[in-house]
Amino acid sequence: MQRLLSVLVLFSGAVYAIEPYTCRNGAFPGYEGIKPARIVAGEGEKVHAREDSVGCPEDDRCLRKGYLINGDKVLVTPAVDGWVCTYYFGKKSDYTGWIPESRIQMLPYSGHPEIKRWTGRWRPISIYRGNKAADFINITRTVRNRLQVDGYTYWDGGKNSYGETVIHYGGVSASGKPKGNNLTVKEGDEESACTVRLRLINNLLVVNDNSQCGGMNVRFQSIYQKTHR
Repeated sequence: MQRLLSVLVLFSGAVYAIEPYTCRNGAFPGYEGIKPARIVAGEGEKVHAREDSVGCPEDDRCLRKGYLINGDKVLVTPAVDGWVCTYYFGKKSDYTGWIPESRIQMLPYSGHPEIKRWTGRWRPISIYRGNKAADFINITRTVRNRLQVDGYTYWDGGKNSYGETVIHYGGVSASGKPKGNNLTVKEGDEESACTVRLRLINNLLVVNDNSQCGGMNVRFQSIYQKTHR
């Protein structure tokens, strides 16, 4: 199935349009105002997402083949000019794109989840960067409702010009105390600290970092689900 993403506005006098390339799968975890929602559509109706390139999402050429149906659960960012950047994931793939605001119904979520909702082993559900089987985040409860976050991630750069496999690694091990459904942890000194932000939205963990948590191109920048593996 599919997924969806975020929004910015470009003002030009009295005319404004959605800035291109602002509803992207890889960038979605870093967007502000992410909330849960569902798709609203008629019986058998297909709601096609739209590209985020120049002139989109208004132009009909922006229509994608992929579509969502009534009741599909998504994550969304705040609407801009009648469009919502939406993220969807299914069993085999994930997807981002623009959806008309009229097709989105917001869903409730806890702004102050219980500590036990955070704890456990989490793995990224996004597959856009290839095999993520080794990536994980472990969250455990310590004292006074603080949470210990231990995570591992990597970037697979394929083969270089010499035929050598290029893999860069990264990780974080730090603790913090949630503020509502947000948790920020830092490892290292202030100037070069690895900073990871985690947002718990129902059963999903939205994670992004400051690009200081490992080698080149290594990021904690995914949507995670709790797992027993």
